[in-house]
Amino acid sequence: MLKAFAIPGDPDQIPKVRHEVAAFLEEQGCPEESCFEIGMALQEALANAVIHGCGQKKELMVSLLVETNGDGATIVVRDPGPGFVLTELRDPATCEGLAASSGRGVTMMRAYMDDVEFAHEGSEVRMRKRWKAGQGA
Repeated sequence: MLKAFAIPGDPDQIPKVRHEVAAFLEEQGCPEESCFEIGMALQEALANAVIHGCGQKKELMVSLLVETNGDGATIVVRDPGPGFVLTELRDPATCEGLAASSGRGVTMMRAYMDDVEFAHEGSEVRMRKRWKAGQGA
């Protein structure tokens, strides 16, 4: 099952969309633990897209695709921004990274999801979560 969302570049919209995605995932049989993990990763992906990709400009839009099948979900977040260079991101485990007020989003996405890939110079993230054995639809 595939569901598409369009989100304005407004950080206040992120919790609403996260709730809508969680409801959709639950309808599709997503186990509670997997829904939580997807929600955490989605929060970070949307924050990056809205803050960095849209510059918090409400007239710019972020697109979100959520696709489920019997064994998991794929989430794709695209923003209109220029992207970023993955190798130039600060390591959040260093002293400099720990002291920074941001910069942990990619690390968190990777921690919660099974697969995380970036495309279009970083303006698109594709994340995959497999349901745990014996759970889900």
